[in-house]
Amino acid sequence: MNTAELLLRARALHLAVMIDTVTVTRDTRGALDEGTGSYPITTTTVYNGPGRVRPAGTATVDAAGIAVDTTRPTLDIPWTEAGVLAPGDRVTAPIVAEVYAEVAGTTSTSRRYTLEEQA
Repeated sequence: MNTAELLLRARALHLAVMIDTVTVTRDTRGALDEGTGSYPITTTTVYNGPGRVRPAGTATVDAAGIAVDTTRPTLDIPWTEAGVLAPGDRVTAPIVAEVYAEVAGTTSTSRRYTLEEQA
């Protein structure tokens, strides 16, 4: 079995553990509406499909002299969806979160994004 076949098999196995249904939307601000003085916002779905949301480990940070525990969950989506998500996109899955960044060191079987949970 060659490397390409192994990679295809690994991607299929990784997809099998993506048991969450994930919807990712992106808000885009339109041009100024001079009648209302506001910028209309259009929401577009950029991804809807399988994913895997996992809680991240807790880290303690110093916020103005107060120790605060933070956690950032991660989202895996299929490798074929490379480049679809961007920071600021809203993720709706078992949690509601915003894409914070793509994690460096993503495997060749999926794309992994760091999320920032929204209240």
